[in-house]
Amino acid sequence: MTDKLDKNRMNHENWGRLLKSWVTGDDYFAAAYPGGDLPPAGNKYPKPTTIDELVAIATRVQAFGRDALAPNITSVQFIQIETDPVDALVIRLPTKAMIRNVEAEIKTTNDGYGLAPFYTTFVDADPTLPAGTDDQLRFHAARIGEYTIQNCQ
Repeated sequence: MTDKLDKNRMNHENWGRLLKSWVTGDDYFAAAYPGGDLPPAGNKYPKPTTIDELVAIATRVQAFGRDALAPNITSVQFIQIETDPVDALVIRLPTKAMIRNVEAEIKTTNDGYGLAPFYTTFVDADPTLPAGTDDQLRFHAARIGEYTIQNCQ
C-alpha cells in the first residue's frame, strides 16, 4: 500500500468531522449537527500526540482503525496555519518521493488511480480511471494542483 492511510478502509465523513472538531474545538459529532446549525462547543476529541492516541480516537468515532494505516506509520504530525493569510497564497507541497511513488504505481500496476469510495455518494460516476493511461498521470497532476490551492477547504 503506497498510501499512508488506506482510503478504502476509512469513513471519510467521520474523519472530516474529527478534523473539523480538532480545528474548531466544537463537537461535530453532536446529534444537532448536521441539521444546519453550528455544532455545539465542547470538543470531546483531543488532538492526539501519538499514533496510538490517533488510532484510539479515530476508532472511537468510527473513522478508521489501525488496519487502515500502513504498517510503517509510527507517529503523527499536524501542520496547521494559525492565521488566515489574506494577502498570501499558502501552498502545501508533497514530498518528491510521494509524487514519484504514485507516478511509478500508476505506470506499473493495474489497480488504476482510484479516488476514495465516498466520491460515488456525491458524484454519479466511476471514481477510478483506467489503469496505465496518460489520463491517470494528468488526473494525478490536477489533484495535486487542486489540493495545494484549496488549503483544506
